[in-house]
Formats: sequence, structure tokens, C-alpha cells
Amino acid sequence: MNPEKQVLIEECVKNGILREYLGRKTREVMNMLIAEYDYAADMAVQRQEAWEDAWDKASKELPEKTLKQTALNMLKDKVSIDAVSKYTGLSPEVILKLQQEQ
Repeated sequence: MNPEKQVLIEECVKNGILREYLGRKTREVMNMLIAEYDYAADMAVQRQEAWEDAWDKASKELPEKTLKQTALNMLKDKVSIDAVSKYTGLSPEVILKLQQEQ
């Protein structure tokens, strides 16, 4: 990565210029700043970033879904709400809401 262009991007982020976009798309912007724009390379970076974004989202959502399903299974087995909360880390309020939705 070209150090001068990296500094430019970092300055933009520091000064709030396109902060959110540059925070997510630094590699893509760097590819666009390169003298010879390479469409195939840019598309590869975009695919990689999309995969990383999807993985981040899934890795955050999956444990919560798993915990909620575990809580529901425990409730079906007549485990107390306090015990479900203790072993899943879900709050009693969330567990009660899950129970009411069933």
C-alpha cells in the first residue's frame, strides 16, 4: 500500500471526511487511487470485504440465536428462568419474552 495515499486516507478519517465509508472500504479506496485501476482486483477486494462483513454479522447473530434456542429448549424441559439465565447469560426479561412468544 502506498504510504502517502494511506496517510491521506487516515487524515480523511481523522477529520471526519467520509469517515464511515473509508473505515469500511479502505482497501477499495486504495485500489481506486492506484495509477492503473484494475477492475478485476477491485472486484476481488469488494467480494472479500462483502464476505468479511457477512462473517462479522453472522458471528454476532449466530451465538444470540443459539442462546435463545438453548433457552427455549431449557424452558421446555421445565428448567427455572433463573437457571436458564445463569447458564445462557440471557437476562430474565429476555427469557420471559421468549417464553411468552412460544
